[in-house]
Amino acid sequence: MGCEKSRPRSSEEIIISAAEEGLGFQDINVHLIDSTFRKFSHMGRINQTQLKRISRQLRINIVDFGPHVKINEMFYNLRKEEGEYFLRDLLVIGIMLGKGSNADKASLLFQVFDETSEGVIEISRLKDQVFKTIFQHCVNSLGNLVTTQQCSESLELKNKKYLDELKQVEADGIKKICDGIIADKTSRVIDEAEFVRVMCEFEMGNLLSSFGFRTFFKEVFNTSPPKKVWSNPFGKKK
Repeated sequence: MGCEKSRPRSSEEIIISAAEEGLGFQDINVHLIDSTFRKFSHMGRINQTQLKRISRQLRINIVDFGPHVKINEMFYNLRKEEGEYFLRDLLVIGIMLGKGSNADKASLLFQVFDETSEGVIEISRLKDQVFKTIFQHCVNSLGNLVTTQQCSESLELKNKKYLDELKQVEADGIKKICDGIIADKTSRVIDEAEFVRVMCEFEMGNLLSSFGFRTFFKEVFNTSPPKKVWSNPFGKKK
């Protein structure tokens, strides 16, 4: 998991991590996660029957149990109109939560978004798709697994405030990542070897776990909090 273990976890991250563990990815090697999901997918999609087979083979949880009562909701929200899941979405979640080296995780993430196996990803897609997708799942999909069955109501409310703060700096945080990892500003593409190198070096590889990814955006919020729009209660109403 790289250097993330040396970073202190906030109370919000402690309860999110506990909620994430309900899915069961944390002890599974990322290569096994990747190969199993790909084995049961078809044309980049996974239906409910295939997902159940994956869950049995990997022994992950795709339905509510015990205090983990938002797993059903997470998978429901991941389903598309056709009732299927995009392989990309499920792999991002599995890789960010799974067990593996930073290099392995970065390599697999690159392959997730290099869907045509061209060996390169356009720089514009890093900002417009790659990091947006990772943000979506680390913050929205996984962050919202927290429930009052796992913590007090006050902590759940604190968690919602935490997630809201991260969402406020989504664009700024993604820009900082792209500015930090793209050395050649004239290049239009990045290959797998370079992507792996920069993702392992930037922020000491901490962006390759859901905890580290969220923590980076929290640091962006703390460093440059968005300006609050003050509403004058005495102003004239239209």
